[in-house]
Formats: sequence, C-alpha cells, structure tokens
Amino acid sequence: MSTITSANSSLVLTARLAGLFPAGPFAVQGYASDDAFATDAVVSAEARMGVDGRMSAGYIPRMTPQTITLQADSPSIQAFETLIGAQDAIREVIFLDGVLTLPSTEHSYALVKGVLTRLTPIPPAKKVLEPVTYEITWETVQAAPVVV
Repeated sequence: MSTITSANSSLVLTARLAGLFPAGPFAVQGYASDDAFATDAVVSAEARMGVDGRMSAGYIPRMTPQTITLQADSPSIQAFETLIGAQDAIREVIFLDGVLTLPSTEHSYALVKGVLTRLTPIPPAKKVLEPVTYEITWETVQAAPVVV
C-alpha cells in the first residue's frame, strides 16, 4: 500500500567529471525540514486556437529545474561547494546525473544531464542559520516504478 511519506526518499548524484568525487556518487543528506526537494512545473506542449476556432498543438522539449533545500549544517553542502569550486577553476559547467527514489509511492526518477544553475552561496543568518538552496536544471527526467 502506498503512502505519501517523504522521509524515506533518497537522492543520489554523480558528476560526469572523472575524479571530482573520488568516492563516486554521493547521497544528498541534511534536507531542510519543510522543503527537501521540488521541481518546477514545466510546459510540455503549446496549444493555439486559430481565428476559425480550430485548435493546433505541438510538443515542446523541456528542461526540468529541481530545487534542493539543505539545512545550513548539511554534510552535502561540502559536495556542492566542491562542484562549484571545480566549475570556477575550469571555467566550465560540470554535468550531473541523479537518481531520485520515493519508496512510499514506489517510484524512482532518472535525472539525466543536469547542471547547477542557481545556488545560495552563504546560509542566511537569522536567529539560527537558515537553509540554503541549490537548483539543478535537468535535460531529462524519466519516471520508473521501483521494484520492491
């Protein structure tokens, strides 16, 4: 029976630059309590109505932005800082791949050819340090059932 639990989800990222993460893919850890990850709504088709009342529509390729929100003390911030530092050093983007698994709904998502497009470089300081966000824009997101 499916539930809507998000606490048992996992997100694993892999950089397409050999040696950047010697231990290999890394599991994102230390999500913020109210926002772990989310994707923006995307447009998959365009529909138009002609002056004669006839509709025409067409497929639109799409990218999918994903926001990852981490607590200020998340151990995964170091991995994102390593990625940003490497991109700054080589003055080039580093592509990522990922797998998002949602056991509660028995779904997983292959995240293909993403780039880090936005980030919060320093945690906002209020009474306590606030969460930081990272946005990865994916070329392709493919859903697949999780085999239990």
